[in-house]
Amino acid sequence: MTLFHDIFTPQVLEWMARFCFGYPFVMSWYWIVGSILYWFIRERHRSEYTSPPHLLETPLVSVLFPCFNEADQLHETMVVLMDFLATQIMKPLPSMMAQAITPEKY
Repeated sequence: MTLFHDIFTPQVLEWMARFCFGYPFVMSWYWIVGSILYWFIRERHRSEYTSPPHLLETPLVSVLFPCFNEADQLHETMVVLMDFLATQIMKPLPSMMAQAITPEKY
């Protein structure tokens, strides 16, 4: 007999097959029951989200973007990024955007 047959006997192969089916089956039920219990215990009593909390001042934001070997496209990337920030996040800042994006800075 070979080493393979010595290690992987029919009993071991049967145990491995049961484990490969049983473990995902048991864990799926574990997650289903856990998520239902979490909803009943925690989420059910939470208030509905209506609007973000009022802040005393606007928080500072850092934006990091990769630009390795992108010197030719850096200005275009910054224009698009500042446009996105001005239109989607910081609504009332077109004058600041015009001051921040100038070709001379790059």
